[in-house]
Formats: sequence, C-alpha cells, structure tokens
Amino acid sequence: MKQENKKEEANKGNKGTENLIPLNKRTKAEQRKITRSGGIKSGETRRKQKEIKELMQTIDSTSLPSEQAETYQQVLDIDNPTYREAVVATIYLKALSGDMRAIELYLKLKGEMPKDIELMAGDKSMTIVWNEKRYNDDTNQEAE
Repeated sequence: MKQENKKEEANKGNKGTENLIPLNKRTKAEQRKITRSGGIKSGETRRKQKEIKELMQTIDSTSLPSEQAETYQQVLDIDNPTYREAVVATIYLKALSGDMRAIELYLKLKGEMPKDIELMAGDKSMTIVWNEKRYNDDTNQEAE
C-alpha cells in the first residue's frame, strides 16, 4: 500500500501518466506485441545509423574539389587533402583563433582532454583550470 502511494506521489507532476499501464500488469500477448514492435524499431534505427556511418566514412575518404583543396594544402602541407583532413584543419584553425569549443574538441580528438580540466572564456582571455592532484614523491600522499 505504501509503495502505491509513493508511485502516485511521484507521478503527480507528470501529466499524461495516469493512463499508462506498466508492462508487468499487461497480458503476455500484449507484452509480446509491445516488445516485438520495440525490437523492430530498434533494428530500423540501427540500420539507419549504420548507413549514415558508412556514408560518413565514404565522404571522409573522398578528396576535396580542387578549389577547396588549395586552401587546405597550404594549412596541412598535404597533396590532395580529404574532407576528414579539412574538418580537422578547420577545427585547428578555429582553436588557434580562440574558439573555446574548438579547443575542447581538438583536445578531445587528440585524446589529451583530461576529465579534470575546465575551460573558461572571458571577454578577451582564456583561463584553463587544471584540477590536478599533486603527490609527494616519497610518501605518495597528496601534497598540501
């Protein structure tokens, strides 16, 4: 009885939840129908994601048109740059200009973005706060 009251209290703020029936209170046939349709939708979503990933891989390996390639050849010093290389160069150039999101993305792509770092942008400056624990060499205990 107490559990039902707790559930009712939890759902008071959620409009439209009064008419929902939990799966464990449905018949076996209804459960099968619901889980089957969920499985079918899941399969469709996975196939679409796979197609998008394959398309992106194809685009990544495609060479840039000659007009665009000239710009990136100067930045990358690479003959015949691909779209992937152009994207990386664009992120790099934005990071150099001080774009905080580009800096963060660049560090993440390089695998150098520590979990304990914060990037804060001011009006004309950037602050990096590195929450690093320091240890004494001999005792391996945190330094003050």
